[in-house]
Amino acid sequence: MKTIALYDFNWHGHHPTYLSLMSESLLRKGFRVVLFCRYPQEILTPLQSSDVSDRLSFIHSFCVRYPSGNGKVTTALFQSLLNWQQAVSDVCTFQRKTSWPIDLVLFLKVDDYCRGFIPIFYLNKAVKFRWAALLIHLDVLALAHKDLFKDKFTWVRHCLKAALNNFAIFNLPSCRFVATLQEDCLAFLAQTIHKKIIIFPDITYEGEAGSSPLVANIKKAARGRKIIALLGLLDRRKGVFTFLELAQRC
Repeated sequence: MKTIALYDFNWHGHHPTYLSLMSESLLRKGFRVVLFCRYPQEILTPLQSSDVSDRLSFIHSFCVRYPSGNGKVTTALFQSLLNWQQAVSDVCTFQRKTSWPIDLVLFLKVDDYCRGFIPIFYLNKAVKFRWAALLIHLDVLALAHKDLFKDKFTWVRHCLKAALNNFAIFNLPSCRFVATLQEDCLAFLAQTIHKKIIIFPDITYEGEAGSSPLVANIKKAARGRKIIALLGLLDRRKGVFTFLELAQRC
């Protein structure tokens, strides 16, 4: 039985949803799963009442900490290296404490691991496990669309972020494949990364909304009508203008 580890220290927006849905899907397909996240119990508890509740003996968890940073230039240059060191330490600690071998570590936001100063020779020796990654934001390509940025300062900030991109990590022997949500980035990644590139399907949670004051207010305002909404950190790249245009047409 193969063991897949899901690694993500982020806990905002879609990150808990991705961890939950991927864990359930992998268990259903017969894999063993290891969760490396900040609040694993919040993922494990709902699984107890799911259709994979009989497979919970095949899921293990390891609580990771959120990496600290002080926002200075040195942090921007070296944070990815620190993140790699933490990930290697967490995986090694887990394997030392358990008898579970890990066949593949999937980083659910590899953006946090490919910016700034990253000595490839160090990673080549330090990273003993096989890994794959989901690359979410491609700052390099976003720079061609200045109209997407609300002001010049934001565009300059993205220029600096793009300049720090270090895609050499994806050509390490330990890297198996890279996934992206952006179909229009396939050609660029194929020229830059000499590994298998996968167009990753976006995921939608279609279950009932949880109980919260926000949900209650939306249901009250809808007065029984169907609700179609975009919630979260919205911007143009996430389709908010297309959504508003469709709302006006309907």
